[in-house]
Amino acid sequence: MMATRSILICDDEAELAEELGEFFVSCGWEVRVCISAPAALAALYNGFAPSCLLTDLRIADHDGAELVAHTRGLPKHLQPQVVAIITGHVVSETAAAEFNADFLFVKPIDPVIVMDGIEKLLSGATDPASSGAFRG
Repeated sequence: MMATRSILICDDEAELAEELGEFFVSCGWEVRVCISAPAALAALYNGFAPSCLLTDLRIADHDGAELVAHTRGLPKHLQPQVVAIITGHVVSETAAAEFNADFLFVKPIDPVIVMDGIEKLLSGATDPASSGAFRG
């Protein structure tokens, strides 16, 4: 039996964050949705250790890259195995590495493609060095 996957979704577009959360729940994931970087950090610092952090690059008055940096600085047992960024901005193919993320998805995103990429990394089927920016 496969362990339950968990995801922390952080996006200030509440409707998008909730829709993504509902999609992941329907696929059997444990989900927490936050609409601010401070709320996401609070969840992490309070012991929620998700399999994946999925954050928007631009979160109201915060920077998703800063959230990723804080996440990467957590003790190993609290760090998500996969960190993915979503953005509506034009980015280079190497942008994921620039932000110390495993994936960078460009909006509008297809939740199936997002989950597939995350699942592949979690299962070890994809080399993190080959991850990068994706449309969809």
